[in-house]
Amino acid sequence: MTLSVDTEQPVIEQQYPPLWGSRTFRLSRQMLDQLLQDPIGRELYPLSAGSDSNSKHPRSRGPLQLPSMMIAYCVSGAGRLEYEGQRLPIAAGDLVLLDKDSKVNLVPLEQGWTYHFVLVDGTCAALYFSRLAGYSPLVSIGIQPTLIEEMKAFVALREESHRLDLFVRAGCRLKYFLATLFVEVASRGSEYLNDKLDQSRDVIKKSLSTQLQLEDLAKACGFSKSYYIRRFKERFAQSPIQYFLHLKMQKACDLLESTDYDIQDVAGFLGYKDAYYFSRIFKQTIGTAPQKYRQRFRGE
Repeated sequence: MTLSVDTEQPVIEQQYPPLWGSRTFRLSRQMLDQLLQDPIGRELYPLSAGSDSNSKHPRSRGPLQLPSMMIAYCVSGAGRLEYEGQRLPIAAGDLVLLDKDSKVNLVPLEQGWTYHFVLVDGTCAALYFSRLAGYSPLVSIGIQPTLIEEMKAFVALREESHRLDLFVRAGCRLKYFLATLFVEVASRGSEYLNDKLDQSRDVIKKSLSTQLQLEDLAKACGFSKSYYIRRFKERFAQSPIQYFLHLKMQKACDLLESTDYDIQDVAGFLGYKDAYYFSRIFKQTIGTAPQKYRQRFRGE
């Protein structure tokens, strides 16, 4: 993404994303200079807007680095979001929320895949996006005709590319649009997020005899590792590792209380190859060694 030398040319010299016959708005360098001098206009403005559709043959493009915050809304068909090493399916009603400088690839998987998009920039863009970032990069909100019309409205700015007053109004409309998104994403996103975390917790409960990897748990949810850890801890008051370890040691207590398995067998049942390592973890967590726990429980 480069700035054009000609002030009448778009700020984004290369279209993002490459479109297939759609009408697209792209902010000119001349209008950007005017907006940056305006105390209201510079707060929030559309850098680009349009629709990307694939009605003939599924095609892919290489990953691109976003010049600003991007909101994309799938309205039909199916595609895939490639982001931070993840491949996340996108269906109609899914909202894609990506921060500035994200490296992303949007890949159509079938004919008729269509999404609308708007790239948002300005001195307040990061603040607005911080309200949505907790649900990024993907959240399902269903088909919302009002949101679709709002996104389409920004494309009409291409017909009035020299009117500062319209671009200032567009910034105010962007604020309303983002505020509407806050409500939709918060209501739908919380439900989606909690469902994913509950599913992850169920996987942990069923995997006490294994050694789970955080990366695998995060990927199964469609989250980055850091985002997954933060959200899991917010919901369950423990990190995934702490929760997993807690369940393992509780299961170890059950085995020590109800069976005559030796310590090696208890360790093996819980996925520990080294009984001494298991005993050390058990003592750190429970406060006493496994054999002493059993003796104390049985009153020996």
